[in-house]
Amino acid sequence: MKKKILIFGAYGFLGRSISKELKKQYTIFRQGRKNSAQISLKFNSLSKVKKIIKKINPHCIINLIGSTNVNKCENKIYAYNSNIKPIKMIVDSLKSLKMIPSKCYLLHVSTDQVYNGDAPNKENKIKPINNYSLSKLEGEKHATKVHSLILRTNFFGKSLDSNTLVDWLHDSLKKNEIISGYYNIFFSPLHVNTLSKIIIKILNQRKRGIFNVGSRNSISKYDFLKLVAKQLKLNTKKIVKRRYEKNIYLANRPLNMSLNVKKFERVFKTKLPLVNREIKLLKNKSL
Repeated sequence: MKKKILIFGAYGFLGRSISKELKKQYTIFRQGRKNSAQISLKFNSLSKVKKIIKKINPHCIINLIGSTNVNKCENKIYAYNSNIKPIKMIVDSLKSLKMIPSKCYLLHVSTDQVYNGDAPNKENKIKPINNYSLSKLEGEKHATKVHSLILRTNFFGKSLDSNTLVDWLHDSLKKNEIISGYYNIFFSPLHVNTLSKIIIKILNQRKRGIFNVGSRNSISKYDFLKLVAKQLKLNTKKIVKRRYEKNIYLANRPLNMSLNVKKFERVFKTKLPLVNREIKLLKNKSL
């Protein structure tokens, strides 16, 4: 009998990719907010969350719920409801049900925005500069209260519903719009398909802790956009090289989210890819 995995937030960009990979090995149960979801649930009742977990009795829970809208997360109520409340309810349910730690494993996906500058950033060098990153760190604290692994990452890819960075770039350049590429913001993204395969490796080993997972090197947002546009055979002349300055947006952005991934590579005995290799995956990969 296949082991059961419950995915909270399964209908987002990463959730769809993970579901496609996991169903090859596991029986998956997918939660979403819409009525059309396999499990339709809004996080407004702890008893409902607890009831679902008890009924499914999963081998593993993956939590992908969270807002990535950095500006909207400046509203602390919105940030709490999006990035803290769901994971708190999941953890409180597990503790209340007294799930055997070795049986139910929690994988919680966080963000690279908890870092800002001590690059490449190690897991203990957090430096939150906006309410989004603070709310994500608070969510992480709840996840650590059970047998869990927390993944700090950044990912990209082509989607069906045109709401990813790559889709935005594609659509904007097709419309001949000017794009700002910040040469002083750095990150270490992975293609979503690569991240999905890594998550399977994590689930199979069930280790505990906080890990950076990204490309082995970093790239500026400007160079990233240029390389993506070239890979998609789009006009790169509309991508303008600019310097990011504070107060451009409602919430300030970290300048250097480059990830030190040596801990993950050592513990999971694997070698993560370079970012240029990940960008090349865009040629044929889509959801």
